[in-house]
Amino acid sequence: MSIERFNDDLIWEHNHSRNIAHKYLSLLEPRVPGLKKTKTKHWVHISFFAFTEYLFYLLAIGGIYFTATLHTQYPFSVLFKIYFDQKMKDKIGTAQTNDLALAVYGVFVLCIVLFFFAGRMAGALRKRQAAQQKTGAIVHELVNELGVIKFEAEAVEKRHGYEFPEFIKGLNATTNKRENVNDVPNPGFGAD
Repeated sequence: MSIERFNDDLIWEHNHSRNIAHKYLSLLEPRVPGLKKTKTKHWVHISFFAFTEYLFYLLAIGGIYFTATLHTQYPFSVLFKIYFDQKMKDKIGTAQTNDLALAVYGVFVLCIVLFFFAGRMAGALRKRQAAQQKTGAIVHELVNELGVIKFEAEAVEKRHGYEFPEFIKGLNATTNKRENVNDVPNPGFGAD
């Protein structure tokens, strides 16, 4: 009785590992090519996003410097001369010159903020690419291991199926799989 129980447990364990391997292989195998890129593509993407990230950060820093020295730059120096000239300020109006100065500074501050957030987005994309590459490598290893498990399970089934046809019938009984597909005997399952 204990040997039969042991055999049933071995058959169940074999079926369980085979079913898990088939299930995860069918889920993961189609996704491996999209996750794992070649080293060249990976480094091109990472380099591009790193370059873009640092470029936007430099543009934000340059924008801060440009905004701080805005009153010395040509087209804006005329506006600020008008702002500090009392006669022009009286003609145009104090509120309008104040609004003009705030609008000019506001546009540049908005550009600085946009450059900063564009740099943050490029950094997030760079980190995402790196994480995707690591995930792809892990999934690729997992698919390889599952392929080995599947191959070993098929080898066990072939070896014991030829020696002990009742072993294969036991596999079919425990997995509730039909021995015939469309009423055509399947020789792989030891059909008579």
